[in-house]
Amino acid sequence: MPILTGPKGAIPFTRDRWGYPRLRARDREEAAWAMGYFHALDRQVQVQVITLAGRGRLMELLGDEPIVRGSDRTLRGLGLSLDLEAQVAKIEPGARSYGQSYCAGFNAGARVGGRRALLRVLGMPPTPYGLEDMVLVYRMLAWFGLNSLTQAAAEAVGQLVSAGVTREQLALLIGDDAAGVDLESGRDVPWPDYVRAAFGGGGGGSNAFAVAAARSRTGAPLLMGEFHMEVGRFPPIAYALHVEYEGGEYEHGVSIPGLPTIVSGRTRHVGWSYTFGHARNIDVWIERCKDGEVQVGDERRPLKRRRERVAIRRQKDPEEWTFWDSARGTIHGDAQAGGDLPCVSWRGMRETYVDMNALMHVTEARSVAELIELHQRVRCLAIAGTFVDRDGHIGYVQTGRVAADPASWGPRPGWSTSPADDPDLDEDARPRALDPEEGFIASANEARAPWSAFAEPPHRVERLRELLAERDEPLAPDDLVRISYDERDRMAAWLLPIWAPHLPDAPEARALVTWARRQGWRRARSEGALLERFHVLHRELTRALLEARLGEHAAWILENHGLLLGIQSEVDRALALERPALLEPAGLGPLLQRAWEATTRRLARPGPHPPVQLKARFANLLTQGKEPAFLKMSSAAVELPGGPVSVFQMRLSVVGGRDFISGPAFHVLIDMASDTTRYNIAGGASERWRGPGYGSAVEEWRVGELITLDGSSLRPQGEPAA
Repeated sequence: MPILTGPKGAIPFTRDRWGYPRLRARDREEAAWAMGYFHALDRQVQVQVITLAGRGRLMELLGDEPIVRGSDRTLRGLGLSLDLEAQVAKIEPGARSYGQSYCAGFNAGARVGGRRALLRVLGMPPTPYGLEDMVLVYRMLAWFGLNSLTQAAAEAVGQLVSAGVTREQLALLIGDDAAGVDLESGRDVPWPDYVRAAFGGGGGGSNAFAVAAARSRTGAPLLMGEFHMEVGRFPPIAYALHVEYEGGEYEHGVSIPGLPTIVSGRTRHVGWSYTFGHARNIDVWIERCKDGEVQVGDERRPLKRRRERVAIRRQKDPEEWTFWDSARGTIHGDAQAGGDLPCVSWRGMRETYVDMNALMHVTEARSVAELIELHQRVRCLAIAGTFVDRDGHIGYVQTGRVAADPASWGPRPGWSTSPADDPDLDEDARPRALDPEEGFIASANEARAPWSAFAEPPHRVERLRELLAERDEPLAPDDLVRISYDERDRMAAWLLPIWAPHLPDAPEARALVTWARRQGWRRARSEGALLERFHVLHRELTRALLEARLGEHAAWILENHGLLLGIQSEVDRALALERPALLEPAGLGPLLQRAWEATTRRLARPGPHPPVQLKARFANLLTQGKEPAFLKMSSAAVELPGGPVSVFQMRLSVVGGRDFISGPAFHVLIDMASDTTRYNIAGGASERWRGPGYGSAVEEWRVGELITLDGSSLRPQGEPAA
């Protein structure tokens, strides 16, 4: 058995067939050291790039591209890296010691692994990993594809208000919430062009669902966790591992390199997984500025001017960016020149240390009630946690800070309210549940009033509820796998019967309606073209409605994925003729005719056609699939399950001119009746070509094969499990 020499002595370990480690540690700090070691050994480039991105320095690596410039500008503006030292100083001693052990292990693994070829190509010098980097990676996890979606949507609403949209037009996008938006304060506010280029995410996702002991065939709770993240690359984002302690305790599941925590997994006592909660934690204010000061009530307060030097790859001279920081957040614009300027703030971001102090103790919890209490402390990260425990309980809670004002994410006049007079929503309003009567919990980025803003369409969560409730007999672990791989398109089943009388009398239209009615839980290969046609038609019909109602604003709304996901539910209600004030049956026909013709033209062009992705190669991060095929650094094209709104959600977005494929990056299946967890991750452990597990498990991930994640391989033959 291989041995890793740690600070306290030998650490025995093995790797499974996909390259992920199973190890035995003396205590949690040694486990943190070993986790850091393997993260650096297998994912050094991934972590280095994330930390560079968090500091707004991606243009140093990738050059001046719109998506990269937007990301750098946004993250520097938010100031993700400004107060890292202060955050670390507030982390409690036990959590700090645990984090330091992880960082020491990471640096040891980086030394053994050497400087990666990609780091040399990009000119990135090796740098030690420390607690400040860990806090930054955590903030990046909280922002990238999560809060970035809410931020992009909130800023887009601010820009629409500035451009003069009416309340009726806004209601098409955000429904009843439009009544609370301050249209007057936000009018004619100058929003800079770089805001539109900021990365809002390529598509939402994540599922977590739990079954109570009374509904489980094993007599104990079951939990399925899966994060919907970017897929289609080697290596994947997630990283699995098992840690076994002396005495029989253990923790295992899926981690994110750069962090010393399991983000979806279990101990002997509890299991947990998360989805994005879409909390109303991004506030858009309009600040009245002049001469570098901001108006608050009857007084003027100085702003902090921050100048940052921005180096750009292949550009000789750096740029200088100036930011103006207030007590709320960063001003978009020149506060010295003055005027009414937008300010965007992330509620809870400056309390990252509070999250660290809570989440470092997750593996010490012994019950669902303890997990709920721990997660209620989390301030920076806005997620929904789904939990199970060995005593038979299941539970749910949403994290983060949310403003008491329900219209907080719309543009509000900053001069009328002091930052000290902007309270959080009362704790009693936090969405949570313990042992619900229906005997299951389903979470899929759903709206939870009054906590959520811009939540995603409800089709995945409603389909999960249907599948969990439809069977009278108890559910087995394999039933959860089948549910997780469900491909039925609930949006098509809902909308196409309503559209059918207005569709052209054509074979393609009749086939589409028939498919929507008869589709099963798995999509036949022959049905891929129908899935694609429906979603292209849906996108073109959305375009037609928005252009009819919003005119010139429609085009960039359709390109703003953070906003588009968040408004889709309200727009779809109009397309389903449930909002007659916005669209009546007589108006649907002409829009459908226009959308059908546009769909025919689009499908005649070579694909793929967003948001559908039927096939994809898993490409090497360095070569992007451009290397010779015989090297096998990238996969052949594989058929992808699912669709843009199915439980197995696969969505293609074009962000900044780049294709971004999101889907379930992993599956973790927990049965609290045993100590065995099953999982899959497409892509294997190592980012190094021919490294441990490199490029593996794509087919298993595609068809739903899961392997065990436990410590059986660490025990000598004949030794029983504790």
